[in-house]
Amino acid sequence: MCSESIHRQIFKRMKIVLFLVLLCIITYCNASDSQRERVNLRGKRAGKITVNLSLTNCKCKGYEGGGHGPGPRPFRIVCNKEKKNSIANDCTFTGNPHRCSDYNNKNQKKFYKELIAAIAPTQCGNLNLPGRPCPTGTFNTKKTCNEIDYKLE
Repeated sequence: MCSESIHRQIFKRMKIVLFLVLLCIITYCNASDSQRERVNLRGKRAGKITVNLSLTNCKCKGYEGGGHGPGPRPFRIVCNKEKKNSIANDCTFTGNPHRCSDYNNKNQKKFYKELIAAIAPTQCGNLNLPGRPCPTGTFNTKKTCNEIDYKLE
């Protein structure tokens, strides 16, 4: 009898410990989920600015690569076809938008919307090519900050 009650107490304590461990895991996972959008597929911290563009049979999402101070900002674009198990390509372009006063005056999101609109049609077209290559050449918004060029990294 005595050993049976000891086993029950141990089992009861183990259930409490297991519950607390599961609670910690769930809390950690929920906290991680809120940060997941800000981490890109390569595990690097993503920027605060994201933009989306939908084209015929293709959707693209752009991410400004974070950083502090003046200097180049990578811009990552992931495009995929709009169907189940779709193929995708993931390309990063580099340029320095800080030379543009419009960009520096709270127009970053507008700039990246225009930049994804300039790059995405070519990137979506490349989804049909073998190896789904990233677009090469120089890309420019032709609008906000038309003097800033972005090239494939």
